[in-house]
Amino acid sequence: MNRRKGKFIVFEGIDGSGKSTQVRCLLSHLEKRGIDVCETREPQNDRPVGALLRSALGGKTELNEGSIALLFASDRLDHISSMLPMLEEGTSIVCDRYYFSSFAYNDTALDSEWIISVNAEAMRLLRPDLVIFLDVPSDVSIERLSKRAGIKEIFETPKRQERVRRNYLDLFERFRNEENVVIIDGTLDASDVTEKVIEAVDKLF
Repeated sequence: MNRRKGKFIVFEGIDGSGKSTQVRCLLSHLEKRGIDVCETREPQNDRPVGALLRSALGGKTELNEGSIALLFASDRLDHISSMLPMLEEGTSIVCDRYYFSSFAYNDTALDSEWIISVNAEAMRLLRPDLVIFLDVPSDVSIERLSKRAGIKEIFETPKRQERVRRNYLDLFERFRNEENVVIIDGTLDASDVTEKVIEAVDKLF
């Protein structure tokens, strides 16, 4: 039984699914309700392993996918060590990506059971109270990504995005008895998506 005082809410989705927008909207909603809440994301930008991952994902540092998967698992455990005390003290956390991202993205090139095994400790230590998956098809993802400025990440190709999306859906079916997952149509107007996100999250409080 989860005895934490704060709630741990995770957003998942392929690139361009609208997670950043919905994270901001949810934070605003929770703050208006007077709930102590903070935002975080993976990989961590302000930690050494997370910074190395960002460099690799942006193509600046060359690493094979097995190394990237292990770095994600390492960064995640470091992340958990800072999140658990906050949750226990009553602060709720909204996180952009967590272990389902590793399962869905790295599975395109690596053995899925191995990826799950290297994240087993993270799953034991901290499971989300709610996972919100913003579901968009790969063509919508790529169209949205094409409008962004900045460096393209190594996973941003139409074929790979569709494979990742399918991985997510298969994983949610596999873990349906262990994880609280809500799937929301990310192609809806942003305000309609926000309404559905809030409806799901408010049930936790």
